[in-house]
Amino acid sequence: MPDYDPPMSLKEVLSKHPHLADDPVHLWRAEQGIELIHPEPTPEELERIARNWELMDDEQKRISDEKSMELFGMSNADHLGVLKQASIHEARRATNTDPTPNQIAAGNYSHGKFKLHGLTVSLENPKSSVRSGTSKSGKTWSNKMLHDYGRILGTIGADKAHIDVFIGPNHESEVAYVVDQMDPITKHFDEAKVMLGF
Repeated sequence: MPDYDPPMSLKEVLSKHPHLADDPVHLWRAEQGIELIHPEPTPEELERIARNWELMDDEQKRISDEKSMELFGMSNADHLGVLKQASIHEARRATNTDPTPNQIAAGNYSHGKFKLHGLTVSLENPKSSVRSGTSKSGKTWSNKMLHDYGRILGTIGADKAHIDVFIGPNHESEVAYVVDQMDPITKHFDEAKVMLGF
């Protein structure tokens, strides 16, 4: 049997959530380490559930999907997709979309965070927010964001900062596009932008 990483031992699960003892589906999921314990899962909880799901063999996944369909009317993959989407919505809500120029320069305003394919994304500009600034030539600019925009924590780009990332609507896509941005004045390479979820 795989070494699952439940949020707590089965004894603790039953102590804190005794109703699970009366429900064989929930009890089974708790034994497997894939039971959702928190009503609004943290990125760490989602990562734990996904990690446990990956440890299951095909037969266990099939049984788990049957139980998930019976209980929720959706597969585990669909359920994880819903949970990921909820995590992204929470990250959008937690991001300050109107920081002062000094906060922008220092980077010390609230950034919501979420996990996508094992990467931690720190949002700077949620979808539909307005991103603005001043170019090197002194011209001000402003764009309404069509997609979430932020940085991938734990990475270093050519500009010595975290690598920038755009997050599209297809969060299940495992394809990553890398766009080499050119400096409009020097026409030389400036930095890479990653596009996930497209």
